[in-house]
Amino acid sequence: MNIERNEKLLSAWLKLTASLWNERIVMTMSFNEAFVLSLLAKNSKENPYCPTLTATALCEGTGLLKSQMNRTLNILEDKGYITRHKSSSDKRVVFV
Repeated sequence: MNIERNEKLLSAWLKLTASLWNERIVMTMSFNEAFVLSLLAKNSKENPYCPTLTATALCEGTGLLKSQMNRTLNILEDKGYITRHKSSSDKRVVFV
């Protein structure tokens, strides 16, 4: 990772932690879980008409491996923070 990306990552983590700390949501989350949720929230805000992302897009945005992303998404889905659904046109594509 380059320095600019690290700074953005740290900034996002601090903003998310500060905003969610009062609700005690972050205390039960790993860094990867919080980071993925922050990217999903940012995307939802920037693209209100298309708020979903694929796991591949999330991997590119976070730098996580596919296996790490899959585990993180499974945990977030089990906790009820996200839902996943398959594309109607291409069953290989799963939206978060």
